[in-house]
Amino acid sequence: MHSAIAAGRRGHKVTLWEKKSKLGGELLAAVCPPGKGEFASYIIALQKQLSLLPNVDVVLNKTASPEDILSFGADKVILATGGKPNLPRFLGERDNIIPAREILLGRRQAEGRILVAGGGEVGIETAMYLADGERGEITVIEMAHKMAEKTDKTRYIPMRRFLLDHEVRLMNDTKIVEVTDNDLIVEKDGAAMKLPYDYIVVSMGYHPDTSLKDSLRSLGDKLVVIGDARQCQNAMEAASEGFDAGYNA
Repeated sequence: MHSAIAAGRRGHKVTLWEKKSKLGGELLAAVCPPGKGEFASYIIALQKQLSLLPNVDVVLNKTASPEDILSFGADKVILATGGKPNLPRFLGERDNIIPAREILLGRRQAEGRILVAGGGEVGIETAMYLADGERGEITVIEMAHKMAEKTDKTRYIPMRRFLLDHEVRLMNDTKIVEVTDNDLIVEKDGAAMKLPYDYIVVSMGYHPDTSLKDSLRSLGDKLVVIGDARQCQNAMEAASEGFDAGYNA
């Protein structure tokens, strides 16, 4: 959206393709945890800016294929296809193992004994979302010494307080060893532990979605890859990069 707004304001004729039925991308998931409602206003403001630019055409429910992009004949293609959740192979393929994004977007539900694998910022916020909805007994597992290590302390302190007030169990310095149909086997302080679960919610970061990028190499300098499609980053970094790409198109 930032790229389309910046390029539109520069006078370019812009077409924005979005495969979903609404704009927002990863920001749609960001509005869901407690205390993050301001992101909804942010999304609405961006949508409003787009609607005021007559030279920007927004096309929803449009899945971009390499053939569609090449045949469109654009002078510049800005690829902002985002990232995909990391789902380590050792977790296996079970119906009750769910990426955190799917939970936050309301596409999947989890109840009962819930283990959140990954205690970074997204994992913590997902645990807050589940706790706020009284979904069950929630445990957050993090291999590092600190939860949400990259999150500013002024933000993390109230997040931690929220979790403790909602009786969410926090297990740092904990390594996942094995997953069975009924238990997650972890190692903490040199000892193995079995954690029974009904659902495992996975929050172990993202990797760039390069599926379109690899198919569009023939575009050369006409192709600009931004945001999580280039390198996974936070929302503000992605927004700045998107604006720059549109402004300099």
